Amino acid sequence: RWLAPLWAGAAALLLATTPAWLYGAGAGQIEPRLALFAFAGLLAAAEARKAGSLQHAALAGLAAGFYAAGKFSGLFFVAAAGLVVLARPAPARVALGYALAVLVAGFQWYAWNTFHSGDPIFPGLFSVLGVRDPSLWNEAVDVVFRDVLSAESPAKPAIFWLFAYPFAASTGLGFRIWDAGRTGFGPFGLLVLPFVLAGLWRFRARIGTSPLVSVMGGALAFYVLWILVGPSQRIRHFMPLLPAFLLCATIVAERYAAARHGPFLASAVALALAVHMAANLLFALPYLRFHVSGESRDSFLARHLTGYAVVPWLNANLSSGDRVLLAERQLHYYIEPQFYSAAPAKQALIDLRDASRDVRRQWMQMRGQGITHLLLVPGLGEPSPGSAHRHLGRALVEAGCAEIARTLHVRQLP
Repeated sequence: RWLAPLWAGAAALLLATTPAWLYGAGAGQIEPRLALFAFAGLLAAAEARKAGSLQHAALAGLAAGFYAAGKFSGLFFVAAAGLVVLARPAPARVALGYALAVLVAGFQWYAWNTFHSGDPIFPGLFSVLGVRDPSLWNEAVDVVFRDVLSAESPAKPAIFWLFAYPFAASTGLGFRIWDAGRTGFGPFGLLVLPFVLAGLWRFRARIGTSPLVSVMGGALAFYVLWILVGPSQRIRHFMPLLPAFLLCATIVAERYAAARHGPFLASAVALALAVHMAANLLFALPYLRFHVSGESRDSFLARHLTGYAVVPWLNANLSSGDRVLLAERQLHYYIEPQFYSAAPAKQALIDLRDASRDVRRQWMQMRGQGITHLLLVPGLGEPSPGSAHRHLGRALVEAGCAEIARTLHVRQLP
């Protein structure tokens, strides 16, 4: 709509090769999929704001609702897109159409949560609403949960980080938990920033009439809300807004550079793509070797996935009546027997907090969930610091309530 085919293709290629995008889409994370709803929702919201269109407001509401149904962070997007729709005086039917569309597309998961726990964003409102079934969640586990969330947001809410976060996330200089070192936004934003700033100044008289202002405004509203009050600052939570930022930046930069600075902008795009493709090639090398060497799937996964060496044994030796307790999320897709994913901060049915040492109670909780096997990574014989699962496993063995079925050497990746 706004770019010539060559520039549109360049923007699409920049998006598809951005390290964070490659990582998220390649690892099966939901954020690149949610970007489809975010992008469509912002475009529709911009049209709704421009013309007071009920149809576009409803479309924006459907997109925002599906985003919220996919992940709790979508609630922030519902607010951001709603601000765009209602940024100018509009008929009440437009606001009502947006709200009803959001509910139609997104209410199911929140209704399910409310019915089963009493908390629509369980366990987010536990401190306010409590929980219907105390076995599902309790204050002790909630404290651990809040500590984990606190660690996810090391940059405390401040005006400084509103401006510094994109730069840190593009250069890998931010906090390690952001995942910016290997999966950042890439250099394009920094390379194109001078063109964007110059373009905004040159076209300042036309900014107010452009629908792109609404698109960028909605994306910025989500960004500000999430940075200030969101529960995690990991880069992947911003991925759904990346297409909108990328589109707006490319359009403004292209408009400014078209007259005299086209070669400089083209060079910036080429450099960014070169960096992206080099990083892509670096991380693709193990997969290329796999296809060329004829290595077995199990051998490849054992080298590149922490703890995978236990999977073939579990699949071969556990029956349909067994159920294994584990905390290794990366193994979920590969394990064929039943399993119970248990982390101290994410469930309360089996108390695995470090402060809990009531082995009899833990054993009864495990039996109540049908647990027959406990996966320990690292194992009991490892000298490295253990986890809650390891403490429980050692206590069960020492109490004569469990025995070591098999010890396997696994690879621990950083």
